[in-house]
Amino acid sequence: MGDVGPRLMLLLCANAWAGPWTRGASEAYLKLEAGLFAADEFVDPRGLAQDSTYRGTTTSLYAEIGLGAGLQLVASVPHMVGRNERPNGTEYLRA
Repeated sequence: MGDVGPRLMLLLCANAWAGPWTRGASEAYLKLEAGLFAADEFVDPRGLAQDSTYRGTTTSLYAEIGLGAGLQLVASVPHMVGRNERPNGTEYLRA
């Protein structure tokens, strides 16, 4: 009797259909995203933990803009900045 439930659910499921869609003329969708991440150590290739301060930030902009006639413009613009500091005073910034 325990096997009947899952089988019955499969018989009662309806089909789902999806397809691509585009935005109408002058319609737009914009998403701005930001993140922050940090670490106080890393593991080197030998598997040993090393002291190092890392701070990073990310931002991105995603946009969909309808052009009409079934066409749309899609853009994604990511940006990341990371900074490492070692106990011996060396550091580097990557933007």
